[in-house]
Amino acid sequence: MRQHKLFMAIMALLMVLLLGSTTAAAELTDISASWAKADIRALVAEGVISGYPDGTFRPKNPVTRAEFARILAKAFHLQSSGQAPFADIRNHWAKDEISALAAKGIIQGYPDGRFHPDEKITRAEIVTMLTRALKLDKDFHVDYFDWWPTFTDMSEEHWSYNSVEIASRLGIIPSVFGTTFQPERPATREETAAMVKTAADLITVQGTLSVDGDHSTITVAPIIGQSLVLEIAPDASILRNGTESEAANFVEGDQVYLMANRSGDA
Repeated sequence: MRQHKLFMAIMALLMVLLLGSTTAAAELTDISASWAKADIRALVAEGVISGYPDGTFRPKNPVTRAEFARILAKAFHLQSSGQAPFADIRNHWAKDEISALAAKGIIQGYPDGRFHPDEKITRAEIVTMLTRALKLDKDFHVDYFDWWPTFTDMSEEHWSYNSVEIASRLGIIPSVFGTTFQPERPATREETAAMVKTAADLITVQGTLSVDGDHSTITVAPIIGQSLVLEIAPDASILRNGTESEAANFVEGDQVYLMANRSGDA
């Protein structure tokens, strides 16, 4: 009987916890008109982002660099290295998250050795940090492909151009941005939620490749975990040793890093 009561108590606690996370998202009073309300609710339920004590989310408010560091670290499950690499974060509330991103090379700070955690973060900075978190910032360059620029106000000379084009084709940049990106514009909380949710939902895997007869399906055995069977999306961008390629050139046993959506399209 005691074990039964204990089981019931655990179940009751679990139900309270589950209901609590759902309720927290449902209680936000000011997101019903937001175009990103589904992403906001999802991230709140996952504990990645939160509202304010008064029950609001304030979707149009800007996001600081420290706030984004915390959101990104939670979304990608990054742990602090225990070191404070920037002079102005040693006593900051987001020190651990900022340190975790710095250890992964996702953030680099300013030439003066500071991070400026309480400054507003721009759209360009967010997109760049997301592509770094997805490991697409070093070996994947858009000039390998015949891609037409997505935004009329982004030239190849802009420091974030590569990241913006990658993020655009991965669907990370919301369609509500239209034909201009406005890279230096401070990102809002709803824009941040939408971009982080889309990026975090992508499946990334590194491992050994197996291919079927017509190369339309691939199986990847990751370094850790079970193999994944994925379809090659018709518009997939493929690089082989730094050169644009196609699925027909895959070789059994290739070492690959790939990205797929939740439907299993690589």
